[in-house]
Amino acid sequence: MTTREIYFKIVYEADGLPQGLIGYVYKDTKGVIQIGANICLELRTNKEVAKKSINKMKEIEKTHGFMFWVNSPEGEEFITKNSKEIGIALMNELRI
Repeated sequence: MTTREIYFKIVYEADGLPQGLIGYVYKDTKGVIQIGANICLELRTNKEVAKKSINKMKEIEKTHGFMFWVNSPEGEEFITKNSKEIGIALMNELRI
């Protein structure tokens, strides 16, 4: 999926919410996969707002280690395949 397609998928799934946190997965400088980095985007179909949000997503995609958006097919597959491990990691974070 293109960045634009992912954005409009998120807009559709947000069901009218004006803004949302959009997550992505990346590898940190040590090569460890990190989940939970988020950016706040306006979720509108207005051409100018959509363009601004999509450009913001494209800038994130250029950062070192970027892998995929959580709402992309790759992200959804990753979350599904790793849900148990992600749950354990989140529980450990909450205990700190």
